Amino acid sequence: GAIPDSINNLTDLRTLSISITRVNKLPATIEGLQRLWDLDLSRNRLSGVIPAWLSNMRGLRSMRLDSNDFEDFEGDWRMPPKLEWLHV
Repeated sequence: GAIPDSINNLTDLRTLSISITRVNKLPATIEGLQRLWDLDLSRNRLSGVIPAWLSNMRGLRSMRLDSNDFEDFEGDWRMPPKLEWLHV
């Protein structure tokens, strides 16, 4: 399954938990959720590299990406400035 691109319409969203849903594609439109504090994408079927655009999520404090099939971080990936907790 995939997360619909229309998720970026939820501009005031603070917490997004899409865990244990068999999601296999992460839409870059999530980057538009700049008020997001907590992002949980654990226990899905995501694979490849952790995208660099996640670094642009300035308000993100917690990110769970564990129990997926990620291999590495994308080349120019850096920690979001307010991130306090990262589980991969």
